[in-house]
Amino acid sequence: MATALLDLHVHGGRARPHALAVRNVPPGEALPADGPFTAGLHPWRVDMARLADDLAAVAAAARHPRCLAVGECGLDHRCATPRAAQQRAFAAQVEIARGADLPLLIHCVHAWPEIVAARQAAAPGRPWVIHGFRGGPVLARDLVRHGFMLSFGPALIASSPLRRAFAAIPPESAFLETDDVPDADLAALYRAAAEGRGIAVDALARQMLANFARLGGRIPPGQ
Repeated sequence: MATALLDLHVHGGRARPHALAVRNVPPGEALPADGPFTAGLHPWRVDMARLADDLAAVAAAARHPRCLAVGECGLDHRCATPRAAQQRAFAAQVEIARGADLPLLIHCVHAWPEIVAARQAAAPGRPWVIHGFRGGPVLARDLVRHGFMLSFGPALIASSPLRRAFAAIPPESAFLETDDVPDADLAALYRAAAEGRGIAVDALARQMLANFARLGGRIPPGQ
């Protein structure tokens, strides 16, 4: 039986056969009945009027035994949310993750120095994962050097710089995700990533599950 394909980041979407999907749950959304999930306040959704309630919901979800990570959370210098509000929400979620001994799943747009500085200041004991990484090999290697893991989405299939970035980092620092991109083909994503590394898809799938276990994920029997 082929190894299950890990999909590190989905927002619901359709069930995929032979896949292990990690669902993202924002504040106010019910936790999934089964399977691993992440819970966090996205920088696009930060609203100071309800920030305390949203953070309380994230903290409660982080205590659930199937919560894999806090996030997605982070900083986005291209969105409308004021930067001070983003920074406050992100800093609070760093503390939630540290208190729950969980990794962080990070959304970052044009805020790399701030994200790296935040990790250095927090000195966390758990990994921080960059969701939907779209940079090149130099940035990828630099982030891994600073203790980050990187998750690549369907854009990798058609992007030579992304394929080079994926191949440039250690296999134990990488993930793959569909992020519910319309018509995203998880199997095609794995084929493109495996081809870039010169390995079999099944070997890559086993590595992704090992990386999932490094985050604290529990692999269901038979996968």
